[in-house]
Amino acid sequence: MINHNLSHHIPCHLNIRVLVMLLGSLWFQSALAEPTNKQWHEFNLAVIDQHIVPRYQQLERQGDKLLSANTALCEVLDESSLQASKAAFNHTMDAWQGIQHVRFGPVEILLRHFSMQYWPDKKNHIGKHLERLIADNDEELLTSDRFYRLGVSVKGLPAIERLLYADDALAALKANPYRCMVAVRISAYVAEMGRDIVLEWDSVMRPHFANVNSGDDYFEEDLEASIFILKALVEPLEVIRDLKIDRPLGKRAGKAKYKRLESWRSARSLRNIQINVSELKALFKGDGKQDSSASVQHLLDETDAKAILRQFSALESQLKSIPSPLEETINTPEGRSELLKASSMITSLHESLEAAMVKNGIHLGFNSRDGD
Repeated sequence: MINHNLSHHIPCHLNIRVLVMLLGSLWFQSALAEPTNKQWHEFNLAVIDQHIVPRYQQLERQGDKLLSANTALCEVLDESSLQASKAAFNHTMDAWQGIQHVRFGPVEILLRHFSMQYWPDKKNHIGKHLERLIADNDEELLTSDRFYRLGVSVKGLPAIERLLYADDALAALKANPYRCMVAVRISAYVAEMGRDIVLEWDSVMRPHFANVNSGDDYFEEDLEASIFILKALVEPLEVIRDLKIDRPLGKRAGKAKYKRLESWRSARSLRNIQINVSELKALFKGDGKQDSSASVQHLLDETDAKAILRQFSALESQLKSIPSPLEETINTPEGRSELLKASSMITSLHESLEAAMVKNGIHLGFNSRDGD
């Protein structure tokens, strides 16, 4: 706000110069606060091309390798092949955790996000439905369209995890070849989802982002399209904190439940969180391979952006300091303390991101997790 009393203290010939300087300063701050439509447009396409699609392509590649590994496992059924399948599973889960934060676009179609990973499974739907599927021993179901009508709980990575990481996994697979057939069919569906998501980003979703204001009415403006990407940066922090850390910890010491952890059977709960945070940081910072358009930080005030990057780095360091496997750490006083610290750091990071965006004229609006 301009103080009109300044005119009593500034010589007349300087009044216009002062006014121009003040208005110029206000214009500059406004320009920093609100990126242009062109910037939003460039940001959207750069993030798709440099962040989203490459990570889905990685998921597609690893899904194909998982299918190959499980097919080979069922042909040999020895310990070496089982270990190869577990390695392929972990590479696929790494790829999924690396793009898990994107909850819009092709991954929404046909409930692919939930099919890829049905979690949290609060009522053991996976266990119940998977064992029922195996007990039916219906080979025709696995080779027909009937498979697609199965519930989402038995068509993704957690179901494969159960088959590969059961205490007696190899013996169970040998005793009942149909278990292996189920593992292969689910792997084929995971690979199929990865392939279809990549194709649909190229043929359907990217054009929606590219053709805003060009006859495509999927988005009304570039900023509306950008909001989907910005939510993919901010909202997953709540998922990590609430579901991957706080819920398994319980409300007080002695109430931790390791079976509430994500991917606890394969002892990779902490790794999942570390990958999540690393990929969110990459979305904020940009992958550094090309220009700065594929980053959120270049849209924000420089001071705020640097502070948020420091928070990301501090959170990564904190997570690296926590002993693995988390399934054991969660029950120790030291482990609980370190996890609570990480949870608090996530809250602070979430608040900083939201505040920086509001300061720059970015309002995320409705939280897609509300009501979940």
